[in-house]
Amino acid sequence: MQKPVNWIVSTMIMLLALGGAAPAAGAIERVEAAPLSAPGIAKDCVAKNNPEDIAMSFIERCRKGSIHREFPGTHYSQRLGDIQRGQSKADKTAWKLLNDGRFMK
Repeated sequence: MQKPVNWIVSTMIMLLALGGAAPAAGAIERVEAAPLSAPGIAKDCVAKNNPEDIAMSFIERCRKGSIHREFPGTHYSQRLGDIQRGQSKADKTAWKLLNDGRFMK
């Protein structure tokens, strides 16, 4: 029980020594969330809602790593919109995997 008290006291002393005031008891720092309409921020993890995302970044953010076993390697650098509009067999496979529920986080 003595260690947490020592840690709190030493933290308060360090804050005062650095010229900062100690936070008020129960003070909560408020962080504003970025608006969803800001550029570069995806709305969600639905592939069709993120056509400008690169496949690799979308997979890292929204899909399980096991998708890499089946995902066509040539499509990692393509945008999701391009994959969706593609007509090749690899395009169709990649799009299907991006929307497959087995790989959702």
